[in-house]
Amino acid sequence: SLISSSKTEYLALILQDTNELKSSGGTIRSLVLANLENQKITNILVLSSGQIDQQMVGQIPSTSIIQSLTGQENLSFINSNVSPNFIETSQMIDKFLKNSVNFSADLIVGITTQTFADIVTELGSLKTPSNTFTANTFNQQMAESSLNHTASQTTVSLLEKVVQDLQTQNIPLIRLARPIINTLNQDSLRLWYRDPVKENSIIDYSFAGNIFPSECHPLISTNNCFADTAY
Repeated sequence: SLISSSKTEYLALILQDTNELKSSGGTIRSLVLANLENQKITNILVLSSGQIDQQMVGQIPSTSIIQSLTGQENLSFINSNVSPNFIETSQMIDKFLKNSVNFSADLIVGITTQTFADIVTELGSLKTPSNTFTANTFNQQMAESSLNHTASQTTVSLLEKVVQDLQTQNIPLIRLARPIINTLNQDSLRLWYRDPVKENSIIDYSFAGNIFPSECHPLISTNNCFADTAY
């Protein structure tokens, strides 16, 4: 329904690195921003997490949990998915996008580097300007890039390559069907709609990433009562 809409809709796709786990799937390394109108995707922009932080106007305060665990008073975009609830994470991501690149997403999609591992497996290999990824080497290359602090550049190159090949039809869209199905089967896809009607229509599905509230055990100190997946 989003793609077929007659009015322009705005999409943000967040790529999370499973080599450094965070609550909603992994550390946010990069993202794709795009416009969708009349079944066409336009104005595609690939950014790293660092670029969002560099363009931020003002600061977004850390949650009380993050302040207590890390001592950080303000959040960075790379750590904006601190909540295990994808609805809360998306609302935080939305703030960063508005305050940095003036982008207001109608749909935020979260995927992980496992999806790209499946894409490389489907294609046999994927060549970027600095690396050639194969099914046998992808996970090791991503792990090494995390250790070398080059993961954001690596994922930006991967996203740019896939976007370019889709636009030039070097990769037929049908070739992504199996990786997308695998992503759903692995419960690695997360969606958030700004439109409350659309969001309510998916709220009970796992890909909404909603965590329904529950009370703490009465014998647990309220100061220590939060999910250990919070960071």
